[in-house]
Amino acid sequence: WDWRVQHWGTKWDAYEATIDTTESGLCIFFNSAWSPPNSEWIAALGAANPNATISLTYSEPGCDFCGITTYIDGEVTDKMLSISKIKDAWVQRTQSAEYQAILNDENHERRDEVEELVLEAWWEIEVAEIAKAIEDLT
Repeated sequence: WDWRVQHWGTKWDAYEATIDTTESGLCIFFNSAWSPPNSEWIAALGAANPNATISLTYSEPGCDFCGITTYIDGEVTDKMLSISKIKDAWVQRTQSAEYQAILNDENHERRDEVEELVLEAWWEIEVAEIAKAIEDLT
């Protein structure tokens, strides 16, 4: 446990892993505890595969962050976003002015109802919106 936290930045091994082959290489999907593997893990993976370009996209809705870590030519770069900011931007783009006004008024009698409707709509497209935001970082 301690070794994994120190070297990988996450307390458990990767789990629910799958590997897909693409024209440009491999796509490895996995879950990890707490957070994605840290920059040192990406650097070690890159050093073991010096000709590879490595991209790690991640999302942790419970802690309100997502992003992408890349390894290219020996350099590790990490770009992170707030999921709640992505959601807020989506609300501004897609919800009516009436709904937005209700959501911004904590004392409005319909706030809970409207918030639930908006959240249900968000959950339907959350993964796609997060993926789009991460793609925009690259």
